[in-house]
Amino acid sequence: MISELIVMTFKGEGGARRVYDALQALAEAPLACLDCAAIVTEDSMGQVGFDHERQPPEGAGVVNGQLLGILTDLILGVPRDELACTLSDAGFDAEFLTGVAARMGNSTSALLFLMRPDCACDADELVEALSLFKGRVHRTTLLPEAEAALWKAPGRHAERCL
Repeated sequence: MISELIVMTFKGEGGARRVYDALQALAEAPLACLDCAAIVTEDSMGQVGFDHERQPPEGAGVVNGQLLGILTDLILGVPRDELACTLSDAGFDAEFLTGVAARMGNSTSALLFLMRPDCACDADELVEALSLFKGRVHRTTLLPEAEAALWKAPGRHAERCL
């Protein structure tokens, strides 16, 4: 089954946090897709922050957080050339990473959603909700082969996930 990766980028460090909080407030019940979300910020000095704050049941937060952390590394250009080639060979859209990376820089933020096949949230509904906010939506599929390649990569940010 195919996962989807949805990233919304913002000018300003607080944009992703505001949208994340607004999505929580818009939902009658907490959005299940927020369990598979992370916030990435880059401040004016180029320092990167990664926040995967919701803990889904049975430890899935660490699992999703590790994958999101590795994808964040790739988006922000952390050297992982071998992994990037492996992902490309597995059918992952390298232009997606380039497009998101081009929108990141000093004083920016991004909201990442890993929509796994078992996620209770509908990706199209999420994109529709995101269209209410100012930011740029980037969307791609994550084929099983690409996800397997991510699993084999060490997670630099995994220890920062709650």
